[in-house]
Amino acid sequence: MLPSLNLPSSVAKPHPFYDQPVELLDEDYEDGVTEEEIKQWLEEEVIWQENDLLRKKIKANAFIPSITPSQFTEFAFRMPSVDGMGYENFSFKGRRHMRRIYDTPARRILLVAARQVEKSTALGNRILCYSCLVPSFKSLYVSPSATQTKTFSSDRIKEPIETSPVLRAYTTKMLSQNVFEKQFVNRAKITLRYAFLNADRTRGLPAWALMIDELQDILQDNIPVIEQCTSHAPENWKTFIYSGTPKSLDNTIEWYRSSLSTQGEWVVPCDCTGGEAGRYWNILGEKNIGKKGLICEHCGQLIFPQRDEAQWANMIDKADFESYRIPQLMVPWRSWDEILLDYKRYPRDRFYNEVLGISFDSGMRPLTMADVKNACDERVSMHSTHLNSYQQKSQSQDIFAGIDWGGGDSGNSYTVLTLATYVENKFRIFYIHRFIGEDLDPNPQLEKIMARSFSTWPVFVRRSTWTPSSVGSRSTGRKS
Repeated sequence: MLPSLNLPSSVAKPHPFYDQPVELLDEDYEDGVTEEEIKQWLEEEVIWQENDLLRKKIKANAFIPSITPSQFTEFAFRMPSVDGMGYENFSFKGRRHMRRIYDTPARRILLVAARQVEKSTALGNRILCYSCLVPSFKSLYVSPSATQTKTFSSDRIKEPIETSPVLRAYTTKMLSQNVFEKQFVNRAKITLRYAFLNADRTRGLPAWALMIDELQDILQDNIPVIEQCTSHAPENWKTFIYSGTPKSLDNTIEWYRSSLSTQGEWVVPCDCTGGEAGRYWNILGEKNIGKKGLICEHCGQLIFPQRDEAQWANMIDKADFESYRIPQLMVPWRSWDEILLDYKRYPRDRFYNEVLGISFDSGMRPLTMADVKNACDERVSMHSTHLNSYQQKSQSQDIFAGIDWGGGDSGNSYTVLTLATYVENKFRIFYIHRFIGEDLDPNPQLEKIMARSFSTWPVFVRRSTWTPSSVGSRSTGRKS
């Protein structure tokens, strides 16, 4: 039988033993361990985590001042000085547009950025801020390749810690500090992974904050797998921040920006007539490139992106992601002569991607997203009032339905229903619907197609292309 032990119910304070000097004996030394290393280990601060002690400490310090991530960054982080002769405190001077990105309370953030505008720096600084300030905070960073993840770990995590005495106080050599894992004394942890062909390396990793970098190179099918790492995170700390540089219009980051985000833009005012309250607000793009600097696209006068009135504006009021586009036109470290040189030398699609941070279709596809948008007629809408007018016209006109069947298994193939008729002797498409979500199964598709085509619209001609094998293999277990 095991002996019974009389253990104290709580520990009021550390035992006096811990205040006594430690004498090192010969048997305390091991091969390869010096006396200084042992003393350093013994002198590490003991972190007492007994509940009673923690409650007393919290009660004694009831007032905890609030601090924003940008304020902590200015206090704790260091950056190379302008003269290159050392380090100085991080400053948002010339980076006023970044402060909101650091401090926004939004749970889902999308950064659409040109090259070298400090988007990865912002990701690293936010990760470190929360890891230092929030005990047990768990962050997961994911990029497409191992090389990119290693570079981020070295340049955006390791270097800020090594150059800042404040950040160094939150960690120690006794904790894990390898390339793919960083631990802190408050039990916060940063995990770094990469996912290109699949997301298996992220399975089993708990995270409160998920950072996906270079989103344009991440396979869209892998993102739901990665996001499940946050399923057990506390709701008040759960955060998703995705960033990248756009490529074509048919890209992951462009889909997130155009379909799921607020499409935030940095707008710069010009005091010329023609705009609201006598001002014209510029959304920075190709039309703002002048010979001597940034110009107003309305009057051609010079404008200044860091003036006090410049601000972020959302093109869409409500969306899942709060997004920000950061072109090189607004950052002070890019000289205007270099931007003009890039404008002359780069192919137009590369200049749009790398300098302006805007998606661009280079024309490599026979039919691009830009072609589809240019072919649209603003007078034609799928609003219910417009559809009702077409329904009335259908009493005397034939309605044609086109169905393109897709398997839907890979997430890249969808079933699409199209309705069209003749209006003023012109063949006009007035309704297009792509089946997603639960409607990827064939039976719900058929039910809705039949309801739309035969009940609401008297379809005269039906034409479809389909894959029998994909439909037949998925049609079991549902209502016929």
